[in-house]
Amino acid sequence: MNSKTKGEAIVKRVVENGVAQNDSIQDHAIRDHAIQRKQQILTLSAMCLALSMAALDDTVVNVALPSLQAQLGMSVAGLQWMVNAYLLPIACLVLPAGTLGDTYGRRRLFLMGLVGFVVASVLVGLSASGQIAIVGRLLQGICAAALLPTSLAILVDAFPNLQQRTKAIGIWSGVSGLALIVGPALGGLLIDTLGWRSIFFLNVPLGMMTFGLTCRAVPAGWHGDRYRRRVYLTGRSALQMDWLGALLSVTMLAALITLLMGGDGMTLWRGLGLGLLSLGSAIAFVVVERYSARPMLPLTLFQQPTFTTAIIINILLFFMFGESPCFYLVYFYSRCRAIQPWLQGCDFFL
Repeated sequence: MNSKTKGEAIVKRVVENGVAQNDSIQDHAIRDHAIQRKQQILTLSAMCLALSMAALDDTVVNVALPSLQAQLGMSVAGLQWMVNAYLLPIACLVLPAGTLGDTYGRRRLFLMGLVGFVVASVLVGLSASGQIAIVGRLLQGICAAALLPTSLAILVDAFPNLQQRTKAIGIWSGVSGLALIVGPALGGLLIDTLGWRSIFFLNVPLGMMTFGLTCRAVPAGWHGDRYRRRVYLTGRSALQMDWLGALLSVTMLAALITLLMGGDGMTLWRGLGLGLLSLGSAIAFVVVERYSARPMLPLTLFQQPTFTTAIIINILLFFMFGESPCFYLVYFYSRCRAIQPWLQGCDFFL
């Protein structure tokens, strides 16, 4: 074989090796993309399931109130607390829970909230008195407050592409709205067939599915690592958090919501005290957030018209279509019209 033939053979071999390497790189890229896409789908499914559980327990309990009153001997004030004990910690703890997730790990806080939510649901389902049921609902609300912000943050991390992230958050929000609407109808059907305890035991299989999907799709130690690396480089403490702002926000909202709920035991002086406590905490919260190095709620957000408008609209919608109208409608249906739970749920759905 002459030198020319040898040179052509070498060139041919190099070209073939290059083509093979390019094919291998493309195969690896396609495989990695498929794995990432599967992981994103599983993550989205887990977060949607978690949000569905929290949303269902917001509205599903309304149609169970007459059954709770009949079987547990609860008063009207006790029935109000069955609803409000779930909403109160959510309103107070969502902001601190989001900050805790960013600081200590979103996956860790999400799984802790999920397990706690399932355990609290079982406690409500097994309760033999109204007091135990209210305590279980309070624990449900605390754990739901951990689920809501961390599930959204996990979605944001799982979908780095802006267009895909927008679609994922849209699906996540749509599932929440659907669960809120379907909740009364589903609850009424379960109550008529299996009893009121079944609406809380439903969270057990849903929670197990969510836990399995989360452990498989969301890597341990993934979320919060960027914050820890930034802490290491800047020398700031990983335990640093706006604890004073969190305490003031919880105090402000708890006093305000308790005042708005009222009740038979609400006197003039007690209401005045709650109002002053809420107002004082609100003023202190604004001052603390203004000068905090890591504010829990940056006040500059309210300078954005879109953010401020969305907050106002959500507050108005809650007062117009929130729990109060549902509570009194259920009371009217059960006492004045004697409608079965599943028909009450269908009326809410329509």
